[in-house]
Amino acid sequence: MLVILLLTMIVLGGCSYLGLQKKKGKEASEEEAKLVVKDEVYATMEEPQGAIKNYAGMVEDENVDWVWLKPETAFGRYRTVAIGLFKNYSRVSTPKMNELISEEVRSQLQKSGMTVTTEGEMLMDGAIVDVTLKGGVIEKIGKMIPGEYEDTGVTVCAEVVIGDAATNLIICKIRHQASAPELDGAIKKVADEVVRYIIRHR
Repeated sequence: MLVILLLTMIVLGGCSYLGLQKKKGKEASEEEAKLVVKDEVYATMEEPQGAIKNYAGMVEDENVDWVWLKPETAFGRYRTVAIGLFKNYSRVSTPKMNELISEEVRSQLQKSGMTVTTEGEMLMDGAIVDVTLKGGVIEKIGKMIPGEYEDTGVTVCAEVVIGDAATNLIICKIRHQASAPELDGAIKKVADEVVRYIIRHR
């Protein structure tokens, strides 16, 4: 009788364990489905720290690193844009860094034919989220180990969120980084490439 009881408990315990495993597996797959981005930066980041508050749905793009664009969005329908001053969430505090990227985005959009105003049909919010200065890991390794190593100089990563003023809905999210020999050049380059993405999707 005792043997039968023990066998029954083992079987029931095994069933419960399998049920739990299935439940965990289901939860994991549902969670993965919410986050399309597979890049390590996004997968390990518990909460976004920049302009973008939700990375779900963002995918790699040939023109910018990561992007989400609302289906059927055409930037050509927007004639005016309001650009907020970019914030700086990076650990590098350089005077007027956020002003420089804001001005570069504004200048490039104006050159493309858009009117920058305080109350635009399109709203743009942005932030610098990371800055890697010269003297980073790659440069130090290159000095210690014989061989050729690419000196990327300074790398700036920025995030941009674009909204529709009429509906108050987000229509695009972009995360992109660019490198140049100097900080100002990297800031201008990342701003220019973000604007080029907007122009390509008119």
